[in-house]
This record gives sequence, C-alpha cells and structure tokens, in this order.
Amino acid sequence: MSVATAVPREVRAWWDANPMTYGPVHGGSHGAVPGSEAFFREADRAFLRQARFASGGGVLLGDLVDYARWAGRDVLEVGCGIGAVAQRFVEAGARLTAVDLTATAVAQTCRRLLGTGRRARVYQADAERLPFATGRFDAVFSWGVLHHTPGIARAVAEVHRVLRPGGEAMVMLYHRHSLRFWLDKWLWEGVVHGENRFLDRDALTSRYSDGWEEAGNPHTRTFSRREARRLFEAFEAVRVEVCGNLQVSYRRYLPGLWRLVPEWLERYWATRVGWFLWVRARKGGVPS
Repeated sequence: MSVATAVPREVRAWWDANPMTYGPVHGGSHGAVPGSEAFFREADRAFLRQARFASGGGVLLGDLVDYARWAGRDVLEVGCGIGAVAQRFVEAGARLTAVDLTATAVAQTCRRLLGTGRRARVYQADAERLPFATGRFDAVFSWGVLHHTPGIARAVAEVHRVLRPGGEAMVMLYHRHSLRFWLDKWLWEGVVHGENRFLDRDALTSRYSDGWEEAGNPHTRTFSRREARRLFEAFEAVRVEVCGNLQVSYRRYLPGLWRLVPEWLERYWATRVGWFLWVRARKGGVPS
C-alpha cells in the first residue's frame, strides 16, 4: 500500500493508540492521567519547549499566529490533538470550530475546554471530507496534521473550499530538506542502520517520526518548499517559511557539545534546515 492509498481507518487507529500528548511516544516524559489538569499542564509545557522557536513571551506559537486578529471571527482547526492551540484561539475570542480524525482527540479537547470554561464546536471528521459548507470560515489552522493524511491534495482542496473569499490558511508541514530528515532518518536510520535497502523516504519518515507504519505502509510525508507551494497553488499570496528546533537532531551527533551552540546560530540555521514548513496562503476573492 502506498502513501496515496493508505486508508483513514488505519491512520485513525494509529492516532487513537498514540494520541499526541507530548509524552514518551512523542519525545516527552510526563505520566499524568489523561484528561487531568496535570496532564494538560505537562503536555502544554512539553509542547511549548518543542515550539520555543515560535513561542516568544511564553505564548504557544505566538510568533507565528496572531491570535487576537481572529477575535470575533470564524476559525477552523484541522487536527486539534488535545486542544492546546484551540484553547489559545478561544481565549483570544475566536469563534472556533475544531476537528480531529480520532474520538480520543475530540474527547480530550472537549474536556480541556470544559475545564477552562471556554466554548467551541469540536467534531470528529476527516480532513479530506470536511463536513462544512463552502465559504464557512475566515481562517483555517493546522499544525503538523495534513502531512499525515493519505490524500493531502484533497485535504488542501477542502481547506480552500471551506474558506471565505479572502480567508487565510495557516498550515505546518514536515520539511524534507531539513537537518532532522537527512541526519536522523536518511543517514542514521537509512544508511547507518541499513534501512534504505527496504524502506523508501516516506516509509523512513513514518517509522521514525509520528505516524502509522506497518509492513512498509507509511502515511507520513515530507515536502520541499516547492512542493508545498504547488500543493497550495489554488491560493493567492502563498508564503512558505522554514522553522523549527535543531537540537533534536544535532545533539545525537555532538554529544556534550550541542549545548555550546549559540542560540542565534541555531535560529539562523533553523530558518534554512528546520523540520517544519510554515505555509500561509490566502483564498482569492473579495471578503464579504
């Protein structure tokens, strides 16, 4: 089965079994009871550490997302996970709708928002078949989700469809030409461990990142900046930036020395070989 033919139930099963909690499966270490106040607090702390490159002032992804801009406007989050970003949108006053492929994520996001007294509409839905009317939203946000869907071109087309004219898409995808891919996956796992003999690029990405992979059936993909722009070619004003942290990659190869790398140097190279592509694009037409 190729990336293009992986079926949603298999993707859903993987994420139901491995929900994005920023715990041990996803590189964190907390062991709080899922759904508890401590669980959300520790997961958010781990997420904030991983997103420190874009979270100045302690606002999660605040350097990339101007939450206040969306106050009183209709925002859709595709792939809400445990609701960390959803909470920031509703706290800023957005009329938020959130979807996720798994019932686990929907339940956790609802529990989080209920515990904070915030309100949003949260549904279980497939990114490739969004259950919303055309032109329903002013913005669509998705962080680290669409590169997991088998039919990503259909998912991006759905993002375009549900946006109002002049609406904005904000999407993070994994970056192929990144230090993390070439060192951690292609060189370390592929060459040193010999897995390039039986796994292609996408299978390596799935097996050694977050994603479903069994018997050579991956669903996680990486993209070049050119490929990302092509995915969003139906939009206007498409901007693709590179960002992310580098420590996850280079501390394996510079044991004991990686702490000496100046932060300014890491930030510089992260804008060139970081693990994330941050895509911002506008739907054509005049806002109503």
